[in-house]
Amino acid sequence: MRRRNKRSPKEQRRRDLKKKHRLNMLRRIAVFLICVAGLGVLGYSFVVALNDGVFDVRTIEVEGSELIPKETIIEESGIREGDNIFLVNVNEAQGRISDSLITRRLVIRKVMPDKIVIQVEEKPVLFAVNDNGQICYFGENLELITKSEYLTRSDVPLVSGLTSYQIGSVGDALTAEPAYKFDIIAEMLRTFKNNGLLNRISEVSLKSDNTYRIITVDGTVFTVKDLDNFHDYFGYIKTVVENGESELDINLTAGNNPIQKPRS
Repeated sequence: MRRRNKRSPKEQRRRDLKKKHRLNMLRRIAVFLICVAGLGVLGYSFVVALNDGVFDVRTIEVEGSELIPKETIIEESGIREGDNIFLVNVNEAQGRISDSLITRRLVIRKVMPDKIVIQVEEKPVLFAVNDNGQICYFGENLELITKSEYLTRSDVPLVSGLTSYQIGSVGDALTAEPAYKFDIIAEMLRTFKNNGLLNRISEVSLKSDNTYRIITVDGTVFTVKDLDNFHDYFGYIKTVVENGESELDINLTAGNNPIQKPRS
């Protein structure tokens, strides 16, 4: 009988390593084939879902918009229900909205599988101007924030009585005549804003006698002659506004004391 040659420990380790390597290779191939098959199934399912409209936009939500109606924001974005959510270009949609509204923050999110969320943080408004039936909203630096076909914010004071307004595109600064009179009105409004009273002012206008009329939301009217006169009496004006005193006519242009009477 022939005796089998006994392998050396070194040779046996080599054979064991080769065997282990082959097993590992087979495992990798098996895992690869399983992954390919899984991806094939996922790909097929994805194509079926696309054809069935699973990823078509069904809901478009707008959060935070007060100046522009939500329907207008959606229209400006260019996103439509039925669009494939993967083909919606968020950057282009943001650019289109920014052409009609200046914002502090604008974010458009895709919520799978079929929803778009447009989050708007509007820039603070200082006042509005009625330009031939179109309401134009302006910020603290007099920049045009947006335009609307009607008054969408009741807490924004109107500016009126100036002889002309030059209103450009969104982002452009407003110029009005007489310019120095407009500057006085803008400074009055900034003062109200800095004291947390802007939403209590309904209108500031230049009168034909070159005095200024300030109307509160409570229906009280103050008349001041210039910016110094306004600042001299601002403490008094602030108290009246904060107390919500209504339907008064208060003349601050004559003498050292306010002339106050009920509005007729």
